[in-house]
Amino acid sequence: MCSIQNLSASFVGVPRSSPRGRRPRDASQSRRRFGSRRKCLSEDGKMFVPAGAFGGRSPERRASEMLNAMITYVSAWIVIGQLENVAPRRSLAGEDANERNESNDEAQRVTTSHDFLLDYLESNPVRDGDSWLTELTKVNPTLGERIGTVRVAYASDDFEWKNVEKLCVKSMVVGNETAMREWIKGATTAVTDAST
Repeated sequence: MCSIQNLSASFVGVPRSSPRGRRPRDASQSRRRFGSRRKCLSEDGKMFVPAGAFGGRSPERRASEMLNAMITYVSAWIVIGQLENVAPRRSLAGEDANERNESNDEAQRVTTSHDFLLDYLESNPVRDGDSWLTELTKVNPTLGERIGTVRVAYASDDFEWKNVEKLCVKSMVVGNETAMREWIKGATTAVTDAST
């Protein structure tokens, strides 16, 4: 098991300073020290994540499952938007309001699909993208196929993967700074209160 000092030193990438009064270590001592640090990391030098963290799955697999659900949800909303934009407008008044024709039938079909998908999405939240899509396809194969196509196209062509990485790292850096700032504020307040 790694010590916090070894882990933090390897994470930051700078060796720990030696205590005062000691001679600097030679190369063999340094190799031994860095060799022990490698136990914290996998063979390729990356951090080791214990198998129990996600039930034996890798963090990347878990992230892909979460993104699958999110992209499926987004794809359902893309299809809802498409249905709103494509739906021909039915005449609500005028002499052709009661006429039965092809454009009114198409409008009714699109409106019904739109309303169905909104209701289905509200009553069946997307927790697992694949399971949700399978259940939708059992009830409405046309919408299931359409959402399946949209989610692959969206993930392949439109989703900004690099932007997610950048935003995620940036928000973690800001979050770390905020946490430390709050901790320092609390520590200085405690020290000030204790001294008075």
